[in-house]
Amino acid sequence: MTEVVALSPFHAAALGLSRRGIPVFPCQPGSKYPACSRGFKDATTEVAQINRWWREDRFRNVAFPSGSASGIDVLDIDGGGETTLALLEERQGIISPSIEVISGNGGRHIYLRHVPGARSSVRGLGEGIDYKGDGGYVLVPPSIHPKSQRPYVYSVDCAGTIADAPEWLAALVVKMAGTNGHANGKSAEDWRAMFAAGVGEGKRNSTVASLVGHLLRREVDLGVAYELALAFNNYRCAPPLTDGEVVGIVESIGKRELQRRNGNG
Repeated sequence: MTEVVALSPFHAAALGLSRRGIPVFPCQPGSKYPACSRGFKDATTEVAQINRWWREDRFRNVAFPSGSASGIDVLDIDGGGETTLALLEERQGIISPSIEVISGNGGRHIYLRHVPGARSSVRGLGEGIDYKGDGGYVLVPPSIHPKSQRPYVYSVDCAGTIADAPEWLAALVVKMAGTNGHANGKSAEDWRAMFAAGVGEGKRNSTVASLVGHLLRREVDLGVAYELALAFNNYRCAPPLTDGEVVGIVESIGKRELQRRNGNG
């Protein structure tokens, strides 16, 4: 007689999301680190693959990619983010009630329908608020937060549906997508002017770092970003930094970008 093994809560949650058309992927137990080779790019609604993942380890955390892949963007509110959000809503207008998750560290994830063109950004909306659009992902209940070891849970006060982002928020996140994820980032005209004029001592490190961050946020390969940064340094920095300094900048920004892609909330 075949033994029937009950699904773990994590496995059941992954299947439940997939049935609603939301692609999922596994993270290591009690971690935000993906347990599959390509991270959120491996997300799927295919039941057979989901079963394989959670039969390999029934305690794996559950995540879904934010943005166009799932149709869901996420406002990730942490630290002083509640104050920031209150000020934004006071000036701009409230965000309609929507599905919300209380993260394992006591923050909030507000789910919103994806804004076309919106990308993930860190602190682009202000202190304590990250926006998860294309290029990001979030853990979902009952995943365990890596620091607190407490589970993510759905808010008992949340709405039963996912709301649209208000017009003011949609406009801001689209603007951030065109300025390296920050509302006060460089415009296309700024980049063209900088490349034409070049930079001198005192601004070389910060400019090369800004360029590398700009490229990596657009998922340019790390090696390609290094070669482009090296070319910019050699032809537009006066005098150029050493190759070792450029390598250090690329490695530092690359590490930070990897952490962002692996989730922050």
